[in-house]
Amino acid sequence: MKLDIPEGPFEAYIFDCDGTLADSMPLHYAAFQKSFVEMGVVIDLSPEVYYGLAGVPIHEFARYLDKKYGTTIDSHELDEVKNRFYRDTLDQVGPVDAVVDVLKGSVGKHRIAVASGGTRHCVGRTLQLLEIDHLVEVMVTAEDVERGKPAPDIFLKSAELLEVDPKACLVFEDAGLGIEAAHAAGMQAVHVKTHPYSKLEL
Repeated sequence: MKLDIPEGPFEAYIFDCDGTLADSMPLHYAAFQKSFVEMGVVIDLSPEVYYGLAGVPIHEFARYLDKKYGTTIDSHELDEVKNRFYRDTLDQVGPVDAVVDVLKGSVGKHRIAVASGGTRHCVGRTLQLLEIDHLVEVMVTAEDVERGKPAPDIFLKSAELLEVDPKACLVFEDAGLGIEAAHAAGMQAVHVKTHPYSKLEL
């Protein structure tokens, strides 16, 4: 994978986690499929739909599926069940080598943060499994902000905690909504192309 990284200058690099640092999206996909079976929801969730909704908050994800498939999904139950299945397989997660290499190569040159829409437990555990948790100065998750991506909150909070001007931050993101959130925060972004599917309109 070749990353198109602008020269900057940048004071900080902010990394998304799932699908960017961690090759975890297939594990999330499998967890959703198991959740639908347990909940009795009849959906043939295609990769195009799943990856096209990457980064979408769970309630909007469920609302999109209801509209497309005629289901009535309880987003809170889906969130709980899916996270349980995902946690059971989390130890299988591997790195997106090209991005992890950039993070490791940035130590001492840039401030480093991780900004993810995942839970603090899962993101923290993922960074441990990738053996990069000790390199990350700031971690901001969905639990730390009121609005998820594409709102800029998670990236602005990261910049605030790093004490770096948002314009001096470069974001690494795989999801279209994450790219939008970075731009809304006044930051440039590197698109990490870990899947070939286009963002779907909600």
